[in-house]
Amino acid sequence: MSKKCSTCGSVDIIEDCLRGEKICSKCGLVIEEHKIDYSPEWTGEENNMNNLTTGLPSTEFMQGHGKGSHFEGKNEEFKKLEKYNINSKDKDSDEPTTIQSVRIQTRRIGSILNLPRYVQEGAIKMYKKLSKKGIVRGRSIDNMIVSCIYTICRNFNLLYTIDEFSEISSANRDKILENHKRIKKELDINNGHVTAVDYTDKFCSDLGLDNNQTNKVKNIIKEVRNDFVGKNPRGIVGGVIYAVMLEEEEDYRDRLSQELIAEVTGVSNVTIRSRFNEVIEKIDFDEENLSRSDSKH
Repeated sequence: MSKKCSTCGSVDIIEDCLRGEKICSKCGLVIEEHKIDYSPEWTGEENNMNNLTTGLPSTEFMQGHGKGSHFEGKNEEFKKLEKYNINSKDKDSDEPTTIQSVRIQTRRIGSILNLPRYVQEGAIKMYKKLSKKGIVRGRSIDNMIVSCIYTICRNFNLLYTIDEFSEISSANRDKILENHKRIKKELDINNGHVTAVDYTDKFCSDLGLDNNQTNKVKNIIKEVRNDFVGKNPRGIVGGVIYAVMLEEEEDYRDRLSQELIAEVTGVSNVTIRSRFNEVIEKIDFDEENLSRSDSKH
């Protein structure tokens, strides 16, 4: 029996499934609200009805993408069932045997660097693809998974440096770079070219520069970037930041030393000084502050 509106008596009732409401189309009275949909949530490929399943969304952090049975109980029967279930998953799964270590390492790095979940899951998928191609064989798990995470970060323009990954893992810096190039070649990935402007917001934020100082650094980089083609973009940003900071108040200049800028940007003091000298030849800065800097070095 269809419901009637208690206000106007209309039987023309609209059901809003998204809001969980039933509304009278004539007078707008909300007849029913907070309705719960108890039917299963179907997930799967859009155009393939045969692969539709119910339950939680699939995830790379669980064996079998989180699909399958799970047995819990205190008696021996439940323990046996869970043991047989795990063993059958291991035999039937086409995942590499090292995948559990990869998941643990990915979670750890993701937690330290606060990486988005899609980056972590993307890195695990990439490792699986490389494993099927036989590329991970004979290589360190740490080196390979860190290289995968670094490559995914580059894909999404998340500008973490290789040094940042190397510091929080046992992965070797040169090996990460070597594996990154191999991954790009094998999977036909084009990360694009990272410019000095791309690094500016990250490094200025890490060094505590305000918006005005950051914008000034960006404007200078845009003005001189054609003169630094082929140079390390991190070194360019570091040199410009150092030049801009020399025009600030003395306590601010002392706090942001050349050594600190070199550490944050991941280049040497010599590189910072070289880019600084090249920048001040092209841009007019306060001569008094520059001479004071020269007296310190």
